[in-house]
Amino acid sequence: MKKFWFIVFIFFTVVLQVSFYIKYLSQIIPDISLLLLILYSMNSRNKEEASIIAIVVGLFQDLLIGRALGVYALGKLLVVYVSGWIGEKDFIQGNTIGVFTILVSANMVYWSIIWILFYIGFQSDINLYRYFQDHLFLQSLILGVLGVFLFSKVKKIVKKRGHLFPYV
Repeated sequence: MKKFWFIVFIFFTVVLQVSFYIKYLSQIIPDISLLLLILYSMNSRNKEEASIIAIVVGLFQDLLIGRALGVYALGKLLVVYVSGWIGEKDFIQGNTIGVFTILVSANMVYWSIIWILFYIGFQSDINLYRYFQDHLFLQSLILGVLGVFLFSKVKKIVKKRGHLFPYV
């Protein structure tokens, strides 16, 4: 039952993030739903289940934002699946620096995927280097620090080898 409410909380964070947009502050606030999905994937040791949840959360975010359907879902899917694969390799067990590194790099890869897909899809004039320089590095550091503090909390919610839907 804890996992169900955890997933509901992830959807709630998407609604909050999309609803409250502050022009300059929203550029450095990390994607909390991405953080929770990555932590879930690394701790649950079930990357397929975490990937399905990432697709659903990403599509929900796409529907709320309304730009292009599937962009956030694809980005979340790729990052969560790779993070779950790394979590299965026991690289992060008791390794705070490893968790921090995975979270920072996952956030950078996620936003790079999003911006590249928007550039390809809309032929918009996006300077990815400037975005990295201005916002993404600080946002990734904030996400990494939050993730280090939340890692043990999520670990208690998500048991090893646990499944969200055990009877399906």
